[in-house]
Amino acid sequence: MTPRIHGLLDVAVPVIEGWLGVADPSPREVAVFSGAYTKEDLRALSSVTPAVHLGVLTTHGNENDGAEDERPGDGEVTDGHRPGRRVVEVEYVSTVLARAEHRDLGADRVACALVEILLRRLPEERWGLDVGAARTVRSRNAYTQALAELGFAVWTVNWRQKVRLGSAWPSTPPARPSRLYEIRTEWTGREIVYPVEEAA
Repeated sequence: MTPRIHGLLDVAVPVIEGWLGVADPSPREVAVFSGAYTKEDLRALSSVTPAVHLGVLTTHGNENDGAEDERPGDGEVTDGHRPGRRVVEVEYVSTVLARAEHRDLGADRVACALVEILLRRLPEERWGLDVGAARTVRSRNAYTQALAELGFAVWTVNWRQKVRLGSAWPSTPPARPSRLYEIRTEWTGREIVYPVEEAA
């Protein structure tokens, strides 16, 4: 079972592919990822840039919505004596990776063109699901000297959505393979994308 927090991304992937398909160049890959990138990962990814990777960054709050679950037992919890569904605000991240090998466009210009589309389209998006509207959409340039030496421009676009915890979305398509990047940061001195999962 894919939980709802992560399952939202499986629904978002084809939607974002459609949004970014109008860009020139458009992404060669839009996919779900976990973890952070290593130097070796980035070298391997150079053949599929520009790329956009989606992940879960963190959660905020943990509330009871006060409403009884329509399907008892499926995600229903008891908070004191009040049955209901737990609601968390999830912070998602999209990482845009680009290189300077696309015609005469610099890597940062390619990345920024994709970031601008995400900044326009993400606010208020609900993905056709019973979730809160996307809000607090913001972007950040993840520049480091190490990335520059590899010819990469990397930007992140973060947003938050409220999600009721429970079973997978009924309309969730088959999950696409996810890359799991080992978290190693000594070569940059800081993480490009914060870790989503602790190592087992």
